[in-house]
Amino acid sequence: MIIGANHEAGVQVKYLDRVIFEALTLVVSTTLAKAKVFESMERKLEKRKQLLRDRQDELLIARKISIQNEKVSALGEMAAGVAHEINNPLNFLVNIVSELERDTKGLHEIAALGNTFAPQNIRHEIDKIFVDYNLAERITESDYVYTLIRQSLARAQKTVSSLRIFARQAGNDGVKPEPLCELIRSAFEIIPQKYRADVTLTCELGSECAVHVNRIEFSQIIINILTNSIEAMNGKGSIKIDLEETNRSHLVSISDTGCGVPPENRALIFKAFFTTQNKEQHTGLGLTVALELSHKNGGTIELAQKQPTLGACFIITIPKPFKPSAELDAHAA
Repeated sequence: MIIGANHEAGVQVKYLDRVIFEALTLVVSTTLAKAKVFESMERKLEKRKQLLRDRQDELLIARKISIQNEKVSALGEMAAGVAHEINNPLNFLVNIVSELERDTKGLHEIAALGNTFAPQNIRHEIDKIFVDYNLAERITESDYVYTLIRQSLARAQKTVSSLRIFARQAGNDGVKPEPLCELIRSAFEIIPQKYRADVTLTCELGSECAVHVNRIEFSQIIINILTNSIEAMNGKGSIKIDLEETNRSHLVSISDTGCGVPPENRALIFKAFFTTQNKEQHTGLGLTVALELSHKNGGTIELAQKQPTLGACFIITIPKPFKPSAELDAHAA
């Protein structure tokens, strides 16, 4: 440019000046080219760093899932042992309660007959026994007491049933048809009572609905989402579970009455280590693990569009098994 300007002004450019200018031009252009290459390398390096960070997060998630699966497997084995040890004496108690209630009524009838037809001295002994053992009050309350015993035993049976369902194969199940409502209720029962005591669970799924999943992995998905909902409600509120079906999928929605998810956090809730709870007590991997396990079973999890004040709603998509066209036609018919 300088040479061109001097030429236009009628100034003759010396050969040495031209060489210097050409050298400077070459240096500048080379420097600019190197700067572009350096900038490109910086961008590539940053991408590689980000890729490395993502891979590290994935490895941590995979490790967390592996540890979680080992814990679930160990818990399954322990649950199977506990359920077996409790089930036998529990069945004995369930069977003997009716006999005890019958015997109590029989003793009451015998006492009534004794007071009516027995000699005076026998009636006096019967009355003394009733007073010493407070039998009159106990017989009056017997129906109520036996009702409480039956209710308590029914709760214990329900807990044992949940443990036995959870323990099947100790996490080694493959993907096979499983009763959806039973899976969800069992997962809810696994959550410690102190956390869910004031939480109402409503399932509107239909008892016949079956999904093709790995039982233990799907149970872990449900436990993680339910635990997240319970924490969002501070342990008090209601959780409702609904089911929709398409030609290819089951859509399970889990809605709670908690604080909801603010718009700024919607894109972050499934990211590893993100949590709005106390970071010393929460890893921020609950929903991340649930999503990874869902992907492993061929499905996914999404946060439904909902006003935060109305709580949160997670939708689990579970694919239906592939059916050959002939089977589909027969099913349609």
